Amino acid sequence: MRVRGYRQLATIGYAQVQGSEGGVTRYVVEQEITSPFWRFQDGNISWHIHIFGGPNAADVPKGVTAPYTDAVRDTVSYKRYWADSPCLLYGPGSGIAVGGIYPNIATYVPPNNGKPWGSAIASKQGTFYDLRTPWRTHGAWDSLDIPVRGPATVAFFASVRQSNPSRNALTPPGTVYPGGLPPEEQFLLNFPNAIYWRVGGSIILELE
Repeated sequence: MRVRGYRQLATIGYAQVQGSEGGVTRYVVEQEITSPFWRFQDGNISWHIHIFGGPNAADVPKGVTAPYTDAVRDTVSYKRYWADSPCLLYGPGSGIAVGGIYPNIATYVPPNNGKPWGSAIASKQGTFYDLRTPWRTHGAWDSLDIPVRGPATVAFFASVRQSNPSRNALTPPGTVYPGGLPPEEQFLLNFPNAIYWRVGGSIILELE
């Protein structure tokens, strides 16, 4: 097959908890990251398109049956060690609550010591930190053209170093020119405690 292209998605967001007579509601404000090189000063996202299994560097990871303490957490959104669908992979000892959302995880232990399985599908796609093919790009179909000989598994991993919402905030000058700040920094001026919120990717494959 050929890996024809890929897309990357990353957003920043802020959740405001609002009280009411009927209980507590959560209002989330979210913005897509569109500046290719933007990141939080104390955080980042690394992207990895890897190949493994068959004749390649590593075997396909085997799923692990969750013990009873983890069974309630092993849902569509969270999988222990490995999954063949989009989700958050976690290792033993992660504080994942039932029905919780990613930013509310109390503790997190990554699987495989935080390293993606396998090896880079190409030298420049093994580890990178910029948004090379944003989610809305019109050229995603032709962003790559890499032949792959099977049997093999191609996976798109993202590793996130989450930002501390109590980090030092940008102090803008007295007169602000919006054109001098990327949209992400303008968002942070309105919601200074925002963090990485949603991270995703897709791979475009063509079977020969």
